[in-house]
Amino acid sequence: MNSQNGWTGWISHKHHSGLHFAFQRRNFMRKGFRKEIRFGVYFRVYKDKLQCSRRERERERVGGGEEEQHSTSMERREKRRRMKRRETKKRGSEGEREEPHHPVADLSVQPNVPCSVMKMEAKKSRMPPYGAAPWLVFSHGKRERTKTFFNVSEGNYYVRNIPEMRRSDCLASCYGWLVMLNKTSGDLFLLNSVSLQKIQLPCLSESYSFKKCVLSSPPTDPDCVILCIVFSTDFFIYCHPGDDKWIKLKYRIPKEEASFRQLVSCNGKLYTYGRRKLGIIDVNADHPVTWLEEAKEPEWPPLVLATINTLVESCGDIFLVRRSVLLLVPRIARVEVYKMDFDRMAWVKVDTLGDRVLFLGRDHSISCSASDSGLKRDCIYFMKPDDTNLYVFHLDRGTISAKVPCPNVRPPWSKPFWVMPAV
Repeated sequence: MNSQNGWTGWISHKHHSGLHFAFQRRNFMRKGFRKEIRFGVYFRVYKDKLQCSRRERERERVGGGEEEQHSTSMERREKRRRMKRRETKKRGSEGEREEPHHPVADLSVQPNVPCSVMKMEAKKSRMPPYGAAPWLVFSHGKRERTKTFFNVSEGNYYVRNIPEMRRSDCLASCYGWLVMLNKTSGDLFLLNSVSLQKIQLPCLSESYSFKKCVLSSPPTDPDCVILCIVFSTDFFIYCHPGDDKWIKLKYRIPKEEASFRQLVSCNGKLYTYGRRKLGIIDVNADHPVTWLEEAKEPEWPPLVLATINTLVESCGDIFLVRRSVLLLVPRIARVEVYKMDFDRMAWVKVDTLGDRVLFLGRDHSISCSASDSGLKRDCIYFMKPDDTNLYVFHLDRGTISAKVPCPNVRPPWSKPFWVMPAV
């Protein structure tokens, strides 16, 4: 409506969302044409909606060409959606990466499943890419089906669901092979840590609770012996790959040694460690265990409440790693390393490991080269019971550091173990 002082008009526009936009405009004539504009905004106007009228006019002007442009834009949006879905599938779990050089399982057995999904599932059923450093393996999730492999040198981890390792516990890791116990049948088998080749061992005549297990040499060696120590017994069982039964062998152990606490293989021989002495196991001898009286445990340092002794074989040498818990501080406060001198039959304390890195486990321990794996030398990796942290003892500085290797591991989870792939 026009007036002498100006005009006032109301415009109301209905948005597709049901909101309204209204503005009031007043013009005042003061020394020429001066305009004062006042807006009352009741909703936010989107740019794409403002362009709607333009597109409608363009459609009317162009005609049929608009339909082709509209279909092209729809194809672009659909392409972007597919790319986002593909990126989400590639990310998978945190720390995952592509492995293009490994073979993929036969994808023709499930024609209704997308090819990208089948490739990812086939990749997750294989072992991760191996290198010169060992893996730290966690079994967790429902029925402990999920395996998380932590790469020490790279600092990342891989999540796998390997059928050959389901419902099985790892008793030992030697020469790139795993000694696995099937929790359903109670039988033992060997599993190659790279190719997943499986070697079935003889069936057990009765159920055993195993304490330690070890391989004397790779299974390809005809003299290979698989030896297992059974809890609360005075015998152990052993066999050779290809045998049809286990052999039970009794032994005598001094009262001061209590029991076998460690097993290690070095230069084709089997060694054990009791409470204070080192012993040699020979399955073909009348007395299978020979204790080395001279090779006694080093003296305990003062103010020590308890010690954790671990045997590790490295480049033909046997190391004894002692972790001491002090009396006043109930935690690991001291780590000492001794090397067995077979000429003198004595444990010699060492201040350096040379080019070696040690990895201590509850059931078995391994080592690797620092230069080949890219790790820092003079380091000892270990874990504590009921703890997912990975601890590193720096022998040159005498300090202990800790880190969380696999943040995805949640209870329930079983004790982790080390795997050194055999290339």
